[in-house]
Amino acid sequence: MRRTIILSLWFALAGGIVSALRPLKAVDLHVYYAAARSFFLLSGPTYGPNQEFGWPLLYRYPPFFLCLFRPLASLPLRAVAEIWAGLELVLLGPLVLIWYRRYTSYHFGPALCLSACLLLPYLLYELQAGNVQLFLVEMVCLALLLGDERPLVTSLSLGLATAIKVWPGFILPFLVVRGRWRIAARSLAATAAFTVAPGLWLGWTNLFHLLTQWFLQEQRINALLGDRWYPSQSLRGVLLRYFTCMDHWGLPDQNYPHVNLVSLSSWEVRQF
Repeated sequence: MRRTIILSLWFALAGGIVSALRPLKAVDLHVYYAAARSFFLLSGPTYGPNQEFGWPLLYRYPPFFLCLFRPLASLPLRAVAEIWAGLELVLLGPLVLIWYRRYTSYHFGPALCLSACLLLPYLLYELQAGNVQLFLVEMVCLALLLGDERPLVTSLSLGLATAIKVWPGFILPFLVVRGRWRIAARSLAATAAFTVAPGLWLGWTNLFHLLTQWFLQEQRINALLGDRWYPSQSLRGVLLRYFTCMDHWGLPDQNYPHVNLVSLSSWEVRQF
């Protein structure tokens, strides 16, 4: 336990210092930072184009995550990058410790080395970009590891992660199939509670106005931009790359190779 804590703190300190030296590389973190400053400090827009960052960078998360980011909005971006990377690395400590307790010492070493070899490049990229995905992965992994011992913690963790981004919610049907329907039901309830919680301090009118803006923005991105949205690792982005002939003209990066197996209509693929 002591070694895990010390290593986590050292990694967090090192990662925070490196991130603070290159804050402008944290492009995703800059989006969260600019959106929070625009809403809370400048009374400006939250969704849609923002003067601090241009297309295709948009704030695409619900108001709940914006409120979670509020304590960092008043700090300089360099300090925010340091704190953000440090917290991401600190949370890896409890995750590795719980994982170790679930394995025998014989199996843990090879499992940890294999995972590190596979995931280290993605971890370094996440720390540089400052995306919230690493936090979500940590919360989901902790929730699944604690499912037997702490079902309430599991429900709250999955609910919190799903309230920030929708993909952890796709784990809930798996829990139902495995007979953990109580955890799934409590997770849904927690997601709903976290989603509407900002209404307690923003006001219900402001909350539903922000939720409407968020929904309309996501709908507009899917319906109007079509395959003009930059290729990404999302399910939608991958399907478009492999099943349509994407036109990369006008995108920020026009050097994406064509890897499509067939050339279906982009509308059909997006609807699927």
